[in-house]
Amino acid sequence: MRALAHRRLPRFVVDYLEGGAGRGLTLARNRAALDAIALVPRTLRDVSEVSLATRLFGLAMAAPLMIAPTGVAGLLRPGADVMLARAAARLGLPFVLSAASNVPVEDVAAQGGLVWMQVYPLRDREATRRLVARATKAGCVGIVLTVDTPVAGVRHWEARHFTPAGRPRLRTRLDALRHPAWLMATLRHGPPRFPNIGLDVTGLDERAERKAINEGKDPAFTFDDLAILRDACAGRLVVKGLAAPEDVERIAALGADGAIISNHGGRQLDGMVSTVEALPACLQAAGAMPLMLDGGIRDGVDVAKVLALGAKAVLVGRVPLYGLAAAGEDGVAHALSLLTKELDRVLALVGCRDVTGLDRRVLSGRCGSDRDSCLRLGRPGTGGRAASAPC
Repeated sequence: MRALAHRRLPRFVVDYLEGGAGRGLTLARNRAALDAIALVPRTLRDVSEVSLATRLFGLAMAAPLMIAPTGVAGLLRPGADVMLARAAARLGLPFVLSAASNVPVEDVAAQGGLVWMQVYPLRDREATRRLVARATKAGCVGIVLTVDTPVAGVRHWEARHFTPAGRPRLRTRLDALRHPAWLMATLRHGPPRFPNIGLDVTGLDERAERKAINEGKDPAFTFDDLAILRDACAGRLVVKGLAAPEDVERIAALGADGAIISNHGGRQLDGMVSTVEALPACLQAAGAMPLMLDGGIRDGVDVAKVLALGAKAVLVGRVPLYGLAAAGEDGVAHALSLLTKELDRVLALVGCRDVTGLDRRVLSGRCGSDRDSCLRLGRPGTGGRAASAPC
């Protein structure tokens, strides 16, 4: 599906889908940290029936998987947000709608299933509160507040494709002509717009609207402001974009319902810790508050490793987007089905009948147990790579 997506999309959209910040160090580190973890199968157990079902925040889920929020998903395929929501609902999985999505939240929530609304801290605090209220009224099951984007990360691939004014460079335009199916669909539906962000962008064209949204994020948003938003948000509130245990501890003290350990898929701060490396210390700091994780997840083995470390659910971004770009709603459903089938098989092979039974006992050595664990990367003698047999 990844290969099909790459063939259908012009290069600048592929770079948007796959790219990270800076030199891509965080992007690579997410994968290396997951690959450094080893599973230990337990045998001679009855695994004739395996269950992936779980509950989180009082919500029943077919598996501990969620679709992560992706801004401008309509760039991959018009109507993307509805397709993602429908596919997730078909499989009984939650979908997190981005504030920078291209379909009104009311239309997405009407598809049924477990739809969460992701929001950004905006300079216009009232705009943030309006979006929270609007999402709640539409039937969203909770709010995901993303806090790791006070400013945009350094993304060199954007400069390769766009001028400082945001206009496509000549080679980018010529490449788009080489992908007629994508181009015709985009021209037929027009450039993606942003009906959910909550800012007043009346009269702005698409480029000016995107610029206003980027500049509308609030770099002065603090824990004090989060406390105010927590009081104003009557429903479930999850904070996304944490990696430091001290931040997790403060989030829990302020009454957040949960947190997502995330580095924005490697798209914000280059050279930062991977989410899997950050998870163990954050779990200790979280207390009873459940933690989820995203970053680098590509198959059911990755999902099993993260759950065994202690996360309650895993968010996937690029994997369902490969399916979306390749085959629309059915492609998303197929991608998610592959993940759940793989996870089901991994459970059986490590000797677990229930996904909630996954814990560190299926991990080799002291994986994830402390700062000297097998998750260290770039130790002497490895040439900067993850150790192949770290435990």
